[in-house]
Amino acid sequence: MKRNAEFILSLIGSILSTIVWLFLCIVIIATAAAYTGSADDDASITIFLIGNIISLPIIVFAWLSTFKVREASSGWSIYLIVGGSIFIFSPFFVSGVLFLIAGILSVTHKTPTTHSISE
Repeated sequence: MKRNAEFILSLIGSILSTIVWLFLCIVIIATAAAYTGSADDDASITIFLIGNIISLPIIVFAWLSTFKVREASSGWSIYLIVGGSIFIFSPFFVSGVLFLIAGILSVTHKTPTTHSISE
């Protein structure tokens, strides 16, 4: 089977997570440009920077799993579930939900079996 639903859900999730990641990069740059030297600015820049650094490998592997999920690979499906469950608790909430749904659909997808009559 082509697994179109899983592919489309993970593709939309990957695109959204990339857009959110780029937006967070812009927020980091804007916060650093408006840096006033206070402890609040230090904390917000650090938190955003750590979040972006941690989320980058997850986004890269989400793009890989988007195109590998069509090959009926259960490893990439499980990765989508794990990455989605991590993204649920971050600014990438919508992408996390889409990754979870795509991963669960892909893991529970049953391949049709053909029975042949042999003598």
